[in-house]
Amino acid sequence: MEPITQEMREKAVSLERMADAHIKVSKGHRFVDVHTREEAVRLLAQFGQGFPSNQEFKNYTIGPRLTWRMLKSFAAKLFNAISNP
Repeated sequence: MEPITQEMREKAVSLERMADAHIKVSKGHRFVDVHTREEAVRLLAQFGQGFPSNQEFKNYTIGPRLTWRMLKSFAAKLFNAISNP
């Protein structure tokens, strides 16, 4: 596996674990902080460059009102897309 792909997988797992931690303390409905949201946006852009033919994320956007539950869903979906191209 390419180093960039491996890095994207690790980042997706990291974001998912972070979201899990917030969800477990009943903060899943709260909005993600700006720094974490920017990481998710960068990861999505990096994925779009590395896997341009993936239709599942073709028009996927991350808005400013990203919640922890949405982040967990995004990270899991991205990890599965990278693991099973």
